[in-house]
Amino acid sequence: MSSINFHFSLGRRYDYFSSNVQDEWFRGRMNIRLTEFNQVAIVYTRSMEQYSGHNFYKNTLYLTGQFIMFKWLTPLGFELATGDNIFYDPEDPFLGYSNTYGVFMNFRPSKRWQMGVTFSKQTFWEKWGGRQLFDYNVIRQRTIYQISKELSLRVIMDYNHFYKKIYGSFLLSYILKPGTVFFLGLENNLLRGESGKYAQRDYSIFIKFSYWWRI
Repeated sequence: MSSINFHFSLGRRYDYFSSNVQDEWFRGRMNIRLTEFNQVAIVYTRSMEQYSGHNFYKNTLYLTGQFIMFKWLTPLGFELATGDNIFYDPEDPFLGYSNTYGVFMNFRPSKRWQMGVTFSKQTFWEKWGGRQLFDYNVIRQRTIYQISKELSLRVIMDYNHFYKKIYGSFLLSYILKPGTVFFLGLENNLLRGESGKYAQRDYSIFIKFSYWWRI
């Protein structure tokens, strides 16, 4: 074990137009550095969040870690959050209980090619040991290929198990120098129907260009 660090913070946020408190929190964090590149963090948060005219007091515990074991796998990590959470219904919000899990890993098959995979899962109950309201799973795959120093390609694919939805994003970037860039992007959503087949729901295409002219 290399080192252990502690950090504590307090905060409060007020409404912009009045003196009403919107959020307040106390947060304690412990960082455990196992080696130069491997570390684990434990965070406890006691907070108040105002939503729809109600003050909700939450206790959450968060655990995360990341590890670098191989040059082609940087980093490999996980996260876990458990505790109170708000069911955000504008008409009838309440404080429930949720668990969130996640794992992530990045592959570097070559200097030009990077691939990242993330899996996250969130479950929500009316209360501890109560009725489960949803089980939310998302898988994300992100690929970046550096064609040249200026030109790169990025592709993102998301699968949302709860909504049976696939999201795709394609981005071509040309960066000549800071401030002089060209972006061409395509985003597409596929929704699974009652037949089990995926159909296109919507898509968008965007182009962005900027030129930095120094005088």
